[in-house]
Amino acid sequence: MSTTLNNITAAKEYEYSNSLAQLANEKAKDAQATLAKYNEEAERINNWNRIMSVAPVNQFFLLYIIITIAEFYFSQEIYKVALPRFPWLVAIALAAIGIFISESISYLCANTLRTWKRYELNRDKNNDHLSEDEMTKYINSFSRTYFIVGVIISLIVLGVIYGISARRVFLEGASELGRGTFGIFDCLPLIFYVLEIGTGIYVGYMIKKIYLHLNVTTLKNKYTKQVKNCSEFTSQSVSKFQKAETGQYSAVGSNVSDNVHEAHFRYKMRDLNKEEEYILPATKEIQSIRFVVRNPEGVGLVRHIDIVTEFKFSMGGTSDNQGVIVFDKLFTFRGDMVKDIFVRESSTSSEFKKIESSYLLNNEQAHVLIVL
Repeated sequence: MSTTLNNITAAKEYEYSNSLAQLANEKAKDAQATLAKYNEEAERINNWNRIMSVAPVNQFFLLYIIITIAEFYFSQEIYKVALPRFPWLVAIALAAIGIFISESISYLCANTLRTWKRYELNRDKNNDHLSEDEMTKYINSFSRTYFIVGVIISLIVLGVIYGISARRVFLEGASELGRGTFGIFDCLPLIFYVLEIGTGIYVGYMIKKIYLHLNVTTLKNKYTKQVKNCSEFTSQSVSKFQKAETGQYSAVGSNVSDNVHEAHFRYKMRDLNKEEEYILPATKEIQSIRFVVRNPEGVGLVRHIDIVTEFKFSMGGTSDNQGVIVFDKLFTFRGDMVKDIFVRESSTSSEFKKIESSYLLNNEQAHVLIVL
């Protein structure tokens, strides 16, 4: 009865081990995909920095922030005329439109941005059919078209700002709070908005770059977490398999899953500190191992031999009259070795002698097994 219970428990432990190994391999595959995306995006950032290294991006961005603050300071009164309860909404809307205008005119104004645009277009597989000349024509046409669109929109917005400014002057004059005439001070919102557009030509690029940096950071954290999960599931899988073996589960005659094999390989052969290597899939190859079975007097014996490797691969066979047996089709991972050997009188015998040691594969000189 107790033996039956032990077998049932051992079988459940193996199933747990298999499930955990499957999770570990899934996390390894997920980590590989995340790492590939991370490397791609990190290389993208490096190329952006290289392309834009000669452009005054930071200087213009700093000027843009200063001018935008100044523009809000001098324009808040007209924002209150447009939307008395929420003047800041007008400021945000105009800033957003200004960024779009700056982005539209930027490609014709800055050669570095056209180079950057070319790089991004070349990354798109849908543009593989375009030659270099066709790409140049497309970028030039794109730059001119968007420049015209940007100029038209800017004139419309400046007209609106002028109209709101003129209305504020009129209302102040009617209420005797102001002069009622349009002066130099009333032109400041228009002047600052033009400067905001001019200094904002790199803002669109900076927004994209900040987003890309955040994406790279997110990918890095995601990758690190996936590798950690893979390691945890791998360790748990090996631990559960060991419990299964303690409960009389044996790889001999059992269909041990590839997930469990790979978990044991990763646990033994991979270094978690080398994350990129740790998550790589293991590759199996045909290997061999040679034994000779003898009695204490050195006489070869005919015996049935079952072997179990460190990565839980198993094979069985019977030695010849000289006691020699060669397992020449052992399909396992590099670095594996035989750890457990079960010696029986014959393949049908239930009694066996278990030999626990470490036997290297691909040996030219046969490992000697002494059997009483």
